[in-house]
Amino acid sequence: MLSFTVPGVIRKVADRFKSVSNVSYGTLCTVLHSAASGTESISEMVRESPWSPSVSKISAELKQFDSHAVMRRMRNSLQKKLGKNLTSERYCFAVDDTIVPRFGPSIFGIGNQRHHGKGGYSRGQRVMVLVLVDKERGVAYPLDFAMCFNIGAVGHVKGTDLCFNLVKKIVSEGFPALFTVVDSWFDSVELLEKFDSNGLTLVVESKSNRLVRCTCSPKEPWKHWKDMLHKKTKVGVKLVKSLRARRAKPTKYIASGRVRIKGRNKQVIACAVYNKPTDGDFFAIYISNNLDLTGADLWEHSRARWRIEETFRILKQSLSFLALPISGEAGCYENICVPFLILNEVYLNPNGFGGTEMQSVGQILRRYSENQQTALIDELTNGTKRTALVILRARRTQSENQKKPVNPTADELSRYLKCA
Repeated sequence: MLSFTVPGVIRKVADRFKSVSNVSYGTLCTVLHSAASGTESISEMVRESPWSPSVSKISAELKQFDSHAVMRRMRNSLQKKLGKNLTSERYCFAVDDTIVPRFGPSIFGIGNQRHHGKGGYSRGQRVMVLVLVDKERGVAYPLDFAMCFNIGAVGHVKGTDLCFNLVKKIVSEGFPALFTVVDSWFDSVELLEKFDSNGLTLVVESKSNRLVRCTCSPKEPWKHWKDMLHKKTKVGVKLVKSLRARRAKPTKYIASGRVRIKGRNKQVIACAVYNKPTDGDFFAIYISNNLDLTGADLWEHSRARWRIEETFRILKQSLSFLALPISGEAGCYENICVPFLILNEVYLNPNGFGGTEMQSVGQILRRYSENQQTALIDELTNGTKRTALVILRARRTQSENQKKPVNPTADELSRYLKCA
């Protein structure tokens, strides 16, 4: 998306992070604008932004990008803006991993990644992400991430350990100990024990083949979930529609109770969810180490987890998540945290991008692109940016098409001004 000047909303974001990013102000504005525009290459972002530094300068600076400091400032800013509203009634944490297909031996963290629940492998990068889910608004704010390395690679950590480390880090920085919601890939007795020992609550979708029983007596045989909860009374639960939802939530029927799962001494609260009260088979089982929760609470938090899946879709489709071909650890992390900055800014300040709170991120970014194109046409037709137009023409001549796009020299600029 062609732009003669740095958009105001991009400058505001860059002003907050320029002192900790370890890159120049121009480079930071360029990568932020390119993420909001969905640009997937450095050459493309330079061609579309005459005010940006050169390709070589951007590539060199991004290898020194301080993503850890940027993420810390982003979390501090988000925590101050949300303030006292950070309660378990409205917010929860969600953790999940995502795979981005990538190719090339020099890419940081690349490997053959296995798809959970689908089978098969793909070549690319796997990232573990922690988000803060606003159940009332129906949005998820990315807070932190960690790269997932293959077994045997340097820096490899188990997925369940990465999940716990992310939550522990966030809580240690001052966020309240909200409930953490994960899918069945994290169904681990070891992970439940870690959350227990640190006073944290975990809500996890249980695997259907787990063995359970009601008491701790060794004489009671182990049973499957279907044999354990099918006789429980089913209660209808209808979740409250979020502000951004278009349709009301359908009523589900829940059978819940306290059970013991094999390998764990303490009880867990479990609920089986059915589509109809007459159904004999459930479609999901959810458990938690917090016995004060009800079956309705488990269902509410488990549905909130879907916001992280929507976040992954937005990041990949609209925000160039891990799209720039930059090698090295710092470049990889820049590819992750810059889309996080733009996404959180869209949620917190949709008016700055020309949208509203009721619109999706895709709609808001499309409006942002339309506004930039409108501003570009005004600049061209009104002549208020004549020098910028001349610079653009100098960089777009046919003789320069196969060369690195750089700003013209003073002599070249004077020559073009005379011709104009």
